[in-house]
Amino acid sequence: MLTEQQLVERKSGIGGSDIGAILGLNKWTSPLDVYLDKTGQADGPDLSDNEAVHFGNVLEDTIAQEYARRTGRKVRRRNQRFIHPDHEWMAANIDRSVDGERMILECKNSSQWMAGAWGESGTDEVPESYLVQVAWYMAILGYDRANLAALIGGNNLRIYELDRDYELESLLIDRSREFWFNHVLAGVAPAPSCKRDLDTLYAMDNGEAMLADQTTEARVRELSDLRAKIKEWEKQADTLKFDIQAAMGSSATLLLGEDGSPLATWKSPKPGRRLQGKRLKEERPDIWEQYAPVAENSRRFLVKI
Repeated sequence: MLTEQQLVERKSGIGGSDIGAILGLNKWTSPLDVYLDKTGQADGPDLSDNEAVHFGNVLEDTIAQEYARRTGRKVRRRNQRFIHPDHEWMAANIDRSVDGERMILECKNSSQWMAGAWGESGTDEVPESYLVQVAWYMAILGYDRANLAALIGGNNLRIYELDRDYELESLLIDRSREFWFNHVLAGVAPAPSCKRDLDTLYAMDNGEAMLADQTTEARVRELSDLRAKIKEWEKQADTLKFDIQAAMGSSATLLLGEDGSPLATWKSPKPGRRLQGKRLKEERPDIWEQYAPVAENSRRFLVKI
């Protein structure tokens, strides 16, 4: 787990947890998130209450100890920040080093739901974001080997063997250099890459109008055509749904004649309660005001053709 000082130092360079996001390999963090964090315009996400992050930190030492027991190697915690000898923006805070060998050990805790993203123990088949993280560390320390110990589902430890890949390393250096100098130091935000980025950059409109270029006009027309097709497909789906329900009548389940497996169900819901907001506002405005705070709505996008 990073110390407060290490968290501050992270803003002065690109670390192993950043490089995957910069390459678009991290579904939780975008290049824009990294840029805003490095330029001090926004703090990184608050993960203090994140259970996965918490147990990842708690289990790191356990994973390292079990790795040492299984491999017979001695590992050492390295509470320091490493900087690439030629590129000052490249930084690393590794989990462990292996005594007597120029080798890194990274420890990961992964849920059972992500088991399919990991290959067999002994291979180098790890999720791409972790692959580039370890490659980043090897580039900075100049090591040719790394092991990644992943505890999957709380009871399956897999150990992966990763060798230095100079072609990948060159790509990481080029992309990080471009990001650091052309975006972070230049103060130019990277292009948005997800809906969350759009909400961050363009939360409010400026009230002005702009002329569409040919590419954007074509995209609007394509979107309009797709939505029309979707509407037609939904109409067809509603017709099929009606015909099936009419055939079922009061039956709760429709079975397949061959083996009796269910084809569809149409079951009555359990009784429930529904809040009558309009009535509450009229009869008890004091309560309605207390429990209906004003919310900031996101911008509404409409296609006009």
